[in-house]
Amino acid sequence: MAFYIYDPKGFRHPYHPDWREVRRVEETRSSTEKKSLRNDRFAEAIKGMRDAPRWKLTKQGGHQLLARHLMKTNVKTLTPDASLYEAWKFFCEHRFRHVPIVNEAGHLVGILSDRKLLLESSLINPSPKHSSDAKIKDIMVSHVLTAHPDTEMSIVAKIMINERIGSMPIVDDKGQLVGILTRTDIVRTLIKIEDFEPKV
Repeated sequence: MAFYIYDPKGFRHPYHPDWREVRRVEETRSSTEKKSLRNDRFAEAIKGMRDAPRWKLTKQGGHQLLARHLMKTNVKTLTPDASLYEAWKFFCEHRFRHVPIVNEAGHLVGILSDRKLLLESSLINPSPKHSSDAKIKDIMVSHVLTAHPDTEMSIVAKIMINERIGSMPIVDDKGQLVGILTRTDIVRTLIKIEDFEPKV
């Protein structure tokens, strides 16, 4: 099993296509039509990855293209008890779109997007006098879909489309967060692949 779901306690569960229904994850989805259009565009962008001849799915030298070849390492993270103001400063400083959330033991317990943070912007209070600021754990996605570093990128891309997610943390056999993949990483790779396409 290459894919797992990490829950708020840091425990992992085997991925199943119907996991959202099975676990009855109650997450409000806003702007459904816009999200659907955005995912359709992404699906079209990676269609070449799914349908192309095998050589297009490989790196130079014939090595299979795996998650570890594309993922960003040295992943920056936040903790679930950090305030939304701290998260806002973090996103402004690093200009990330997604950040994994880990507990004190270093286990993955959630993920936060800049979009979600903006939707909850009314909860951000920069005043140090307020001790009851909302925390990251109050708004983060608490069940995180992950992949193994040795998972084929064509499979990762397909799962990301089916689940309509913009990023996927990469976790090794020991449960340690070792990287993260985003749609942008995949699209950039597709552009590079096209550059190596043989001229007929």
